[in-house]
Amino acid sequence: MQRVTVETGRVGKRRVVRLPKLDDLTAEVERITLAAAAGKVRSLGNWSPAQAIWHIGKLIELSFDGFPFRYRRSPKWAIRAIRLLSWRWLIALAFRPGFRNPPEAAILEPEASLTLDAATAYFRQQIARIRGGERMTQECSIDGPYSHEQWVYIHLRHAELHLSFLALDGTV
Repeated sequence: MQRVTVETGRVGKRRVVRLPKLDDLTAEVERITLAAAAGKVRSLGNWSPAQAIWHIGKLIELSFDGFPFRYRRSPKWAIRAIRLLSWRWLIALAFRPGFRNPPEAAILEPEASLTLDAATAYFRQQIARIRGGERMTQECSIDGPYSHEQWVYIHLRHAELHLSFLALDGTV
């Protein structure tokens, strides 16, 4: 298994987290969970480790079960043009620091009182669905349908963003 690349240089006030595979994501979540339980994680953003881990799991769940909301979006032709030119660039644009979910996406917002154990268990349930062979095939809340492989890519980039705001002792 390839190890998670965590560069300690600064990207704003964040770690640089590279997650090439789902195994790397699960390993990093386990590492963060252990460090947080020991009081060795510092949040560099607005969410606790529990909130970030739960949020990652929630997006995975919605890619299995469907999104009960649609983001207000740019004209369809603009999204389609960007997607045709560079689908990965579109994903990078979507997962940038500072994005705030609009009210219609409140289902993605974690509770402040969420415990680390509950969040990690929820995340593990979603990963177990992938490992069990269930396919993520729901239409995205922003634009058209994605393949299972595209959803995996999306979840890895999404997790890189959120986990970069969690400093483990000695990083950032």
